[in-house]
Amino acid sequence: MIRCLRPRRLLLIYVTLFLIAVVWLAYNIENFCPQNDGARQHEQSKVDLYKEEFELLQQRGKELAEYEKRLKLAEQKMKREFPDQIGHILEVLSSPIPIIYAITPTYARPVQKAELTRLANTFINVPNFHWIVIEDAAVKSDLMRFTKKVSVWPVGIVGYLRYERPIVKSGKVVGWFTYWMPDRPFAMDMAGFAVSLRLFFDHPTAEFSNIVRRGELESDLISKLGIRLNDLEPKADGCTKILVWHTRTEQPSLKNEAKLKAAGRPGSDPDVEV
Repeated sequence: MIRCLRPRRLLLIYVTLFLIAVVWLAYNIENFCPQNDGARQHEQSKVDLYKEEFELLQQRGKELAEYEKRLKLAEQKMKREFPDQIGHILEVLSSPIPIIYAITPTYARPVQKAELTRLANTFINVPNFHWIVIEDAAVKSDLMRFTKKVSVWPVGIVGYLRYERPIVKSGKVVGWFTYWMPDRPFAMDMAGFAVSLRLFFDHPTAEFSNIVRRGELESDLISKLGIRLNDLEPKADGCTKILVWHTRTEQPSLKNEAKLKAAGRPGSDPDVEV
């Protein structure tokens, strides 16, 4: 018995077979159209290119992971070696501003350290600035932080001398190396001492005077604070190093060096580096 199909179902079967044929033809058209070899090669080239890019990205991913590992190790090392500066170092390294590298050649002269110190205080305000000094090196010093009463130290390029300084014996100040008014109680420059703030609370009437003679302002103030010569605390390795300068932007005059010698008095020690 032959069963007849309805026209609607026949149409559905026909459309289905047609779609299957189209799909099959699309996948196998290259077997019937040899003229599409160029297109196939183009498609294959694109596939190869994508494959190369994918492999390159994989390789770069591995490299980035290795760089990240090395950066972490470097950061840990810097934290160990520079615990106080690590914050600034990381800030500089992560800044989008390019680093400026400045090279300063220098040579020994009376104003060398003073000028380098001034220059350093200028450069420290410049972001991402790396300063290279040829011949010399920066020296850390913290003269006044632990002053108990009054601490003292030498001052370079002052009083027309290479330096003025307290004379220290057995850790105590016993006198002053200076040309001008050496008999002053505290014959030193204003830049040559620090006073503990506590002394001003203990001596509330102590202040600078407008009526003392020229050159005696320092002695007058320190005397009002109840300080004697024996109370002074010598800094800068027993007042043997020049770490403070009284300088201006001009060639210094050292004329009193010759006057000391003419008066039969010893001049400044040439072995003391200013």
